[in-house]
Amino acid sequence: MYAIQALVLLATLSSALAVNKRSTQIFESLKRRNVEPSNNTELSTFEKRDDSPHTLVTTSDTSINFGSVGASGTYGVYHHLYDVCHEGGCEPSPVYISSHYTDGSDVYNQDVALTASGMYDGWDQRTVFIEAVLAVAAKNEQCEDKDYANVNGGGCTGCGVETGSVHMCRQTYYIQIDHWASAGYYEGGIKATTQEIENESGWCKFLDILSEAGGILGAVPGAGAIASGAEFFGTVTGKGC
Repeated sequence: MYAIQALVLLATLSSALAVNKRSTQIFESLKRRNVEPSNNTELSTFEKRDDSPHTLVTTSDTSINFGSVGASGTYGVYHHLYDVCHEGGCEPSPVYISSHYTDGSDVYNQDVALTASGMYDGWDQRTVFIEAVLAVAAKNEQCEDKDYANVNGGGCTGCGVETGSVHMCRQTYYIQIDHWASAGYYEGGIKATTQEIENESGWCKFLDILSEAGGILGAVPGAGAIASGAEFFGTVTGKGC
């Protein structure tokens, strides 16, 4: 009987040693990958990118015609992020913004769809992320007054001609801001996408986000507990152009 008890005890100790060895191997593997276990002993799914605060700005080489409402500013399409993004995230459904266009002979209305997604911690971060998107949207936004001449009555002799112009603006149709905190973990971000209207490629010649991202986000004002965009965003890099 004592021999059996000794064998059971030996098997239990061997199993415990194997588990401990396996735990040590997992921990060392995580250290090599710069991943740390969370407080509840479950492994974190977020891997570190860097140990200092940094932010990535992504834009598209494709631009669209935002019409009279424009991309930036108080009434611009991207400003409507304030309508759909709240304390911790954004509504998944698109919001539609009415804008005026002209083809040179007539003036017409068309809705511009804005779709947003985001994840962040509270109202202050929400404000800073949206202001960052607006700052990118304002950078080298190309606007012009396009003339039109509309003949009333379908071109009949002696009919009156209505003339005027529509102020229309063009900008990248996609802006995304992603931020990693001081510990190197993804802290949050926001993405704004608009529908393609009269889309054109080659927009990087106007919005060179690779070289301009740092200056754009560095000038973003703070909000609440966030002193400034420069302090919050840290090192800023660009992608897409």
